[in-house]
Amino acid sequence: MGRTLSPELTARQAEVLDWIKRFIREQGIPPTTREIAEGFGMAPPSATDVIRSLIRKGRLRKPERSRRSLRVVDADIEEEEPCGCATVSIVGQIAAGLPIEAFEQEMGVIHIDRHILRGGEAFALKVVGDSMIDAGIQSGDVVVIRKQETTVSGDIVVAMVNGAATLKRLLVAKGKTELLPANRAMQPISVNPDELVVQGKLVYISRVM
Repeated sequence: MGRTLSPELTARQAEVLDWIKRFIREQGIPPTTREIAEGFGMAPPSATDVIRSLIRKGRLRKPERSRRSLRVVDADIEEEEPCGCATVSIVGQIAAGLPIEAFEQEMGVIHIDRHILRGGEAFALKVVGDSMIDAGIQSGDVVVIRKQETTVSGDIVVAMVNGAATLKRLLVAKGKTELLPANRAMQPISVNPDELVVQGKLVYISRVM
């Protein structure tokens, strides 16, 4: 049977629906009514009215009484976000070795459980090199990085040093900062904290067999 066509949307309803789709793609979780209201500078009751209209017209559904249970009734979204997954773009390569130039290329996407991102933004990178093999990260793996500027000593991070990127374990101790490889054949990289920019923390590793 063919898919039943839903009633046409008003301009505002279409705008809100597109915003919700984009929010899910970027954040990995549905927005709350308050977030929708803030995104459009409207009062929460007005946002609720728009959501109810979209549900009535078959473009949204809300299967649970929870702040983040909105679901988009859209074939494209359901394909891209299966089973509560988030779609993360693979934006280039990252060195598990000496730093390389910053990543700036599209290399597809990866789907992961949205709960891994804890509501944060993320990007993915293909690993080149073997400096992190003792941490279970091999050349060719795809790593998902949750964007955050603040990390703690011991985290595996994507670090930018003088415009070059590398994947290493961050160590801050006794007044010095180092980027540690997970390969006993390689030496730590000592860095000036003023020249170090942390792009995010490793939260997931994918291996193509």
